[in-house]
Amino acid sequence: MTFDETKTGNERSGTLNWMSPEQYLTPNLVTRKSDVWSFGMTVWEVLCNDIPYKDYGPYEIPEAIVSDDERPRKPKELSPHLEPLWTLITMCWQVDPADRPFAADIVKYLKKHYGSELRL
Repeated sequence: MTFDETKTGNERSGTLNWMSPEQYLTPNLVTRKSDVWSFGMTVWEVLCNDIPYKDYGPYEIPEAIVSDDERPRKPKELSPHLEPLWTLITMCWQVDPADRPFAADIVKYLKKHYGSELRL
């Protein structure tokens, strides 16, 4: 990723591959729910060791997310132990920000499914 792929200033704020749909529709609209979307992308990145939308150009990413409702794919060989994590990722990727979990809910969810393994 280059510095050019990160947008700041009056135009738009965020890193294109991790930005929520509402950030494309309303530049500079960054809310806690936008951060939850980005958190889901980051968890996917770590889980898959890949960059979301890496094969898309900067003008294709917003179209894929907003118009085509595309999301990164679930790993083919996901361990059953990680299924709750995939569910959490998809919860974070809800189009309507109101349907995404709050950060506190994410922590509760992770503690519920990964309890003793989780260190926050």
